[in-house]
Amino acid sequence: WANRSVTFAQPATYTLLANCTDSVGNYNDTMTTNVTIADVTLPTVSVTSPNGAENITGTVTIAWTAADNVGISNGSLAVEYSDDSGATWTLIEGSLNDTGSYSWPAAAINSASVRVRVNVSDAAGNENNDSSDADFTVDQIAPEVTAADTIFPGQQTMVKNGDTVTLNVSVTATPAGVDNVSINASALGCDENLTMTLTGATYLASCIVAGATDGAANLLVRVNDTAGNINQTTAVTLTVDSTVPEVSDAAV
Repeated sequence: WANRSVTFAQPATYTLLANCTDSVGNYNDTMTTNVTIADVTLPTVSVTSPNGAENITGTVTIAWTAADNVGISNGSLAVEYSDDSGATWTLIEGSLNDTGSYSWPAAAINSASVRVRVNVSDAAGNENNDSSDADFTVDQIAPEVTAADTIFPGQQTMVKNGDTVTLNVSVTATPAGVDNVSINASALGCDENLTMTLTGATYLASCIVAGATDGAANLLVRVNDTAGNINQTTAVTLTVDSTVPEVSDAAV
């Protein structure tokens, strides 16, 4: 008897044929046996996008790479999401093929703590998964201008040419956070894209009224969040009155 080592290239069932020859040359090769080599190698998978720190509005494109020594089984892939930094997971879609990407509408998701996870398995039932390395933001809501007024002069709503007016708005932030706020103050003779600066809890901008036409001045506030959502609201309404009052003849 002699021991022999055999290396198999892939997990499968192999038929082994044993033969022997005696000292006078008699030969026998009728002994066969089947050997099954099990597949114990896990498939590999890596989420490539979104993988952390993205600000996304609209459809989320989930991308990944996957591989296996035998092959990823068709219909074996599933994608999930978490909106609590991976503490709990919800199925987005199961029974997917390994196409490398999936478009997730995510219409109802508004969170700064989102992650995605991709689960794969091979024909032998070996499973593996990978998730986003860090939180990303899905934000489907436009920021909202909740209050607006003038804080100078004296919170009044009537101004005249030559006045320096400080405009004031409050903004409700979205999960992605406010990127920038501006106001169209062209009706007051100022910049049509006047930047408003966060000061305390509100956004402020100053304007010297010049060449404004008497009447109502409706100022449009534009708010962008970091995910690209935009809100435009006519938030500040002032009345311009630069007409000098007339004094009629008076009798003594």
